Amino acid sequence: MKIFVIASNIPYRQDKKSGITAVHIQSYEFINSLLNQGYSVVLQVIFNIYHGEELTQEDRTELAYLKARGVEILDIVYSEDFYPSANRRLLNKFFSRLKSCFSIKVPLTDYYPAIALTDLVGKRIDKKNCDFIFTIASPEGLAATYNYQSIPTVAFQGDIDFKPALVSLKNYYIFTKNIFDFLFKTIVFPIKSLWILQYRRAHIKLMRDVEVIANATDSNVGFYKKHTSNRSFFIGTVWRVPENDTEAEKFQFKKPIKIIGHAGNLNATGSTYGLRFLLKELVPELKKTMKNLDYQIHIIGGGKPAPRLEPLLKQERVVVRGFVTDLDEELYQSDIFLFLNNFGPHLAAYSRHMIAWSMKLCLVCHSNSKKTIPQIEHKKNALLGGDSKELAQAIFQAATDRDLNIKVRSGGYATFKKYFSPDVFIKNIVTKARIVLKEQETKRAGV
Repeated sequence: MKIFVIASNIPYRQDKKSGITAVHIQSYEFINSLLNQGYSVVLQVIFNIYHGEELTQEDRTELAYLKARGVEILDIVYSEDFYPSANRRLLNKFFSRLKSCFSIKVPLTDYYPAIALTDLVGKRIDKKNCDFIFTIASPEGLAATYNYQSIPTVAFQGDIDFKPALVSLKNYYIFTKNIFDFLFKTIVFPIKSLWILQYRRAHIKLMRDVEVIANATDSNVGFYKKHTSNRSFFIGTVWRVPENDTEAEKFQFKKPIKIIGHAGNLNATGSTYGLRFLLKELVPELKKTMKNLDYQIHIIGGGKPAPRLEPLLKQERVVVRGFVTDLDEELYQSDIFLFLNNFGPHLAAYSRHMIAWSMKLCLVCHSNSKKTIPQIEHKKNALLGGDSKELAQAIFQAATDRDLNIKVRSGGYATFKKYFSPDVFIKNIVTKARIVLKEQETKRAGV
């Protein structure tokens, strides 16, 4: 079987440099596992607006590695080739968005400008004689294959595209400075509300064209079933199998106890909700629950947090680390890996759940995470809490009960190996996609 893979980034084996996100790693694991299972892969990279016009040396190294593995790599399409708003002045971009807000027709091209690539990408697919298209968290890939009928498209979907903008708008006061509150309420809020409403319409129209939607997040499945079809299913997400296979049973507590309070970009939507909950509610609660213990809460990640959160970083026992080169080593040396992004309204099956499980860390997370990954089980592969008191108690147990800490580490790794390790994950997603595609083929034939 030959698969046409579309990604919006260069697949990377490691995340040792700034700017490499979870999707870079996931893209590599997707492709590597397809190769391991005997599939032929054609890779089309269509950059989003976050990548520059030139490939870095690291980009070239990773592409050369994939090419040596047998991946056929097509000429990269840069965002400058199809995304005119990226080069517009701010005022022109504002008026363009304002115009799309009041469009009666679904303004698909305003939100997915890579639709301009459909002819180019369609011709490239035609030449490769592939069995289906596989997009990896790539809005650009879905837009570039919109209305392409020759072979089906399987979309691995992380977020619902417009949801981060929607949840940040609803709680805009978290993301803005006090001095901008009145301006935001009276001018920005109503315009952006219309813009997101149109974005929602455009996203639904785009996804109705997709044959199979494989969701990383279980709570997103219903949205696509309701607005597109029953081709939507939960698959979860994937992470690499670490080279350093630590033995959970040898775990010993550190002095002071090292809690990873946050790992990831500090200004992302989910990060903002997680950090706000951590710094405003959980840190004060931990001072009471952990008063007889020596511990530190490490905040790791590049970027700056929302302005209203910056003063809260200056609290006792909170250690702000910024970007770290060797994140794996930091995580391996932790006693507890805390993940709180799902406290807010933006629910997602973040890759950090998989990172924790694959590295045999002691995962403590908000109970909303179970809505995104059903395999999460309290005291089996994670410790859960629904509020600051429950989470503080869970952290205390993880910091004082070595047997429980080890049990969570071992249980998380077992869950990862069973459902989300790369080869298992790819086998599941291809199998499910084949079933759905076969059902659709039978239905069209009237059998």
